[in-house]
Amino acid sequence: MNKDHILSILITFTVGLIMGGYLYLTQFLPNFSPEALMDSVMTETFVIEGEMYGGFRGRSAPSFQLESGGSYRYLPSAPLDALPDVRTGTLPRKVWEAVERSMSETALITAAQARTGSDCASFVDGIDYRYRVQVDEAVYVLDSCTTALSPTGTVGQTLASVWEYLETVE
Repeated sequence: MNKDHILSILITFTVGLIMGGYLYLTQFLPNFSPEALMDSVMTETFVIEGEMYGGFRGRSAPSFQLESGGSYRYLPSAPLDALPDVRTGTLPRKVWEAVERSMSETALITAAQARTGSDCASFVDGIDYRYRVQVDEAVYVLDSCTTALSPTGTVGQTLASVWEYLETVE
């Protein structure tokens, strides 16, 4: 072995050590450190999935997913032959705090109760709303057509303000 071989082996070992350390610090450690595991165990699950349905002839219906902390993914209405432009971001603090205040267990149980009658806006080409709210292990399905979700109630007004914000933000 001459000097060139030893230098080549040393450079290869150094590059491997640097790359291994980089991968460990950026990929393995953030996902498998005890602090990261404890954070994921201790945080509560809060997710709201909302969608409009009804009179969207030739267009897809808009929908959103809202998670803890106010982060959202929004799919606006788009022509059926086009992919909707996914918008992501975080709700303003005022809107997020209103969501947190209005989504109490009693309010969600009340809004999720089935209602009788068939007076739905979507039956006459109007728009109805469907939501799936998950708080920890409990899942509540709210629908402006089939459940007691009222547009004038606190839950309905809060969710309407979320829609209003998502439709106006670029």
